[in-house]
Amino acid sequence: MKSQCVAARGLLLFLTPYCMAQRPSVPEQKSSITTLHAATRLIVLDVVVSDKQGNPVHSLSKGDFAWS
Repeated sequence: MKSQCVAARGLLLFLTPYCMAQRPSVPEQKSSITTLHAATRLIVLDVVVSDKQGNPVHSLSKGDFAWS
């Protein structure tokens, strides 16, 4: 009887890690965070403005130019 108890304990100790490893994993919940992907282009344009005599014109602002 005692040998059966020792054998049962040995079997239990042997199988416990195996049973623990077989637990079904909990599926990961989907994140409620929304990811936005965007593409942009930055165009840097250096402009030199000169008057009719070829002299540079200073102190121009963005509003002094127009897209054509």
